[in-house]
Amino acid sequence: MSKKVTKELWCYDLYDNYGIHPVFYVVDPEHIVKKVIIGECESYIVDRHTVDEGKIDQALVGYRYEKLGGDNYLKLCDILDEHKIDYKCADITEDYNPDKVVIAVDEDDMRIIPMNDFEIVDTYTYLNNILWSDDAKERIIIQIDESNIIRLVGGSDLFKIFYFIYPLISVDDQLVKDKSFVYIIPQSNDIPAGLIVDDSDIEKIKDEIRTNGDLSILNSWRGLDE
Repeated sequence: MSKKVTKELWCYDLYDNYGIHPVFYVVDPEHIVKKVIIGECESYIVDRHTVDEGKIDQALVGYRYEKLGGDNYLKLCDILDEHKIDYKCADITEDYNPDKVVIAVDEDDMRIIPMNDFEIVDTYTYLNNILWSDDAKERIIIQIDESNIIRLVGGSDLFKIFYFIYPLISVDDQLVKDKSFVYIIPQSNDIPAGLIVDDSDIEKIKDEIRTNGDLSILNSWRGLDE
């Protein structure tokens, strides 16, 4: 019995001294996190369902009054504390939550911004690496059969590369025939990458990995293609 598993492939251009080389990183859809870019201004996140909006308005009025009085060292969080308003200091990027609002302060303005008003971007984190979907030039949804797997190990003693070859079932919801997916996991903790290949090339790929420890098709990712 087949075990159907869905993956996403996010394509990025890698730049080096040899040119531009595309690479498809493998993304697990269940681990995609939506984020918003808030920026570097003084900002605070508040839950609009647990904090009375009138209370927030009072705090903002108090903050404006103190600033007009010449208190250049006052921060909005000081006033929020005085009004016992629960908040979180915002980072440059934050996880998207439609129940939250952002209170943003800059020199000329102070605004309450629903998170829905920010650009919402899909992100994927693998160990210490993060991908932003808005930087990807293409996104592909594939379905593979994990019940039928070929495992190979390439690379070197110091730097191993693990290859997993699965039958490919569909690409962007379109059934495909005679295709396989090569899932590539480097020991360096880089984000795993992938290739869609013809089934007729599988034996050639296996032989190349066993003989050379690597795939020549990957050379273009490293700027080695002539």
